[in-house]
Amino acid sequence: MWFKHRAWIPVAWLLSLVNLAAVWFAAQPAEPWHATAHSLLSVLFAIGAQRLMARQRPATEPNRLEQLQQSVDVIALEVERISEGQRYVTMILNETLRPSIDAREAQPIAVNPPNRPAT
Repeated sequence: MWFKHRAWIPVAWLLSLVNLAAVWFAAQPAEPWHATAHSLLSVLFAIGAQRLMARQRPATEPNRLEQLQQSVDVIALEVERISEGQRYVTMILNETLRPSIDAREAQPIAVNPPNRPAT
């Protein structure tokens, strides 16, 4: 079909803009029906241009979906690397702090809230 060609998209937008400008020129000599006709044509050409653009989109959707999937995979890989680094740092901290804490040095802490009688 010759009307599905993508060259009609800018033509439809241009016709919409021309009719939108024609509304002002038709309204100057106080011709409401003429201005209304141009505004209706402007809206119809804009709707037609949007529909033509919508027909072009399905060809590009799988490409965008593949790009999105690749981006999610890269993010998942980076999150895994961050978690591995966190595990490593936690392991190193546990190994260095464990010998410094001795069971003999640990003492219980008495907690008595102020201004409260013991029950």
